[in-house]
Amino acid sequence: SYVKELVKPCGATADRSSLNSDTCLTTFVKYYGRKALRRPPTNTEIADFKSVYSAMGEGLPSLISYLLLQPRFYYRIDNEGQKIAGTEGIDATYKLNNYELLSKLTFLFWNAPPSDALYDAVEAMDLSNQRAYESLLEQVLSSDRAKDGIAQS
Repeated sequence: SYVKELVKPCGATADRSSLNSDTCLTTFVKYYGRKALRRPPTNTEIADFKSVYSAMGEGLPSLISYLLLQPRFYYRIDNEGQKIAGTEGIDATYKLNNYELLSKLTFLFWNAPPSDALYDAVEAMDLSNQRAYESLLEQVLSSDRAKDGIAQS
């Protein structure tokens, strides 16, 4: 069933009831939260997502709906990096953080969000370093997804 596929981040034998475990629910929220937000969710967001699930009594549909209702799922909002000019809000200019830069690169060249492998890779990278940035760009461009994405552009 689709639910067994959804809970695979909790383990190969996981099923819907596995989400009753705090460990599995946290793993689920971190996995899908990272996809919906295009960055790892904060501890506050993780607690918020888990509370939606718990409030609905095994509310998997509610949790998924809540994840999909996040503005960052629909929009690429690039204001989590270091502010480099202006004041807060519309006047501010921000340096892209690793996740924002990764998302821009994959949407530009793949026409798709980042893969799990790339999310994992940028966690340990300093993309202000030219070599690290070139390494990430090489990973993005050497993927078959780049050929497809560029062809669709």
